[in-house]
Amino acid sequence: MMKTTKNQKREVKNETQAKTIMSIDIPTSTIIKIVAIIAIVAGIYILRDIIVAIFFSFVLASTLKQPIKRLEKLGIKKSFAVTIVYILMIIILLLLISAISVPLISQMSKMFDNLPTLLKNLAEYINNIAEFFGYNQKIIDTSNLKETINKWLSSSFINFDNILSASANGISGLLGVIANMFGGIVVILTVFSLGYYISLDDDRFERFILQKIKDEKFRKKTSNFINAIQNKFGKWIMGQITVSIINASYTWLLLTLLGVPYALPLALFAGLVDWIPYIGATLGALPALFVASMTGGPIQIIGVLAGYIVYQQIENNIVAPKIMSNAIGLPPLVIIISLMVGAKLFGFTGILLAVPVAGVLHLLMNYAAKED
Repeated sequence: MMKTTKNQKREVKNETQAKTIMSIDIPTSTIIKIVAIIAIVAGIYILRDIIVAIFFSFVLASTLKQPIKRLEKLGIKKSFAVTIVYILMIIILLLLISAISVPLISQMSKMFDNLPTLLKNLAEYINNIAEFFGYNQKIIDTSNLKETINKWLSSSFINFDNILSASANGISGLLGVIANMFGGIVVILTVFSLGYYISLDDDRFERFILQKIKDEKFRKKTSNFINAIQNKFGKWIMGQITVSIINASYTWLLLTLLGVPYALPLALFAGLVDWIPYIGATLGALPALFVASMTGGPIQIIGVLAGYIVYQQIENNIVAPKIMSNAIGLPPLVIIISLMVGAKLFGFTGILLAVPVAGVLHLLMNYAAKED
């Protein structure tokens, strides 16, 4: 009888717990918030190409804000000032492209034509080192290496012969190449057009936002936040462009003086990857050191290695701190994590945008903390 009573009490207790668990209600507002967050994240992912284009446009407009303001101080109407700055920028870009496009394409074509031979020489060099240390088996099989690399190049985006051979595949192949090129041009024109109109209407857009805010204190804080973002973007982009130009110019001059082939594409690569914080300069040096090792002698190899070591010390301790000081203001760990997230979500474009986006979020959190 006693056991039965205990069992009944246990069953009643279990039923009560089950009812309690089943009776837990999630507020409707919480469900709506969760669904809204999921919808926003999904929307950002689906529209990521458009968002990236708009973001680049905003960065462009922020970069050119100071030159436009200077022209306005000289008494030039804003619409004319914006038009003058954008026209000058386009002219400079066209002159730069026309000056380097022919030698760049020629050198890149030769470099990728010789890439299988360079990589085969590298593999043989590694095998010789292994043999010197008593390792008789080849580390890298070079028998079919050249054919494998040629096959990889023919199917990759860096095959410059695609444009010439597309016509051999019929009209559809040629139209595909033209469509890809046209798509890239459309994206560039879209970024420039959006940037132009953002520069033209940034004050009006800011006033439109501020008019919706009734609280005077919060309105002032929002205005300061918008200006801080634009200043941060402007400083970051101009500083980064300056550092990259210095890196590319130094690389081109160093490789040209040492007689290392493909100096121009290697210099442009070094300038481009220099946008990646902390590791960009090192990544830019690796292809140049590889080409010097495979095509030159000890003088070229030692010269390139020593030249890059000297430059990295100058950039890390003099150039970058002087130009990029307080442009973003993020800890190294945050920047590295931002780069990883950006690379995962958007590839190389994400790497380029990771630091400024992290800077904006950092600025937003600072303003939110001050508000609290």
